[in-house]
Amino acid sequence: MLAFSRRGINDLFRGERAGAQVWPSLQVVTNAINVAKSLMRKTGNRVHLAGGELQLDKCGAFGSKTQGFIERCFFDMAILGADAFDP
Repeated sequence: MLAFSRRGINDLFRGERAGAQVWPSLQVVTNAINVAKSLMRKTGNRVHLAGGELQLDKCGAFGSKTQGFIERCFFDMAILGADAFDP
């Protein structure tokens, strides 16, 4: 199972347009609505949208419910992005 952030999916699709091989039939967990929508266009993908409070400006779900959903998942790979971090 893969985890995608909204920035990670942009990188994936940029690579696909450039001719890179992209995995068929993904099972994906994401908190981003636009990521879920993009991946649902690909035949064979299974997409799980992590729930939580929707934030319109970020087009995704955030908060303790989202975190709890993702903590219960086990991933083979994660493609993540961040708006900021605190060292």
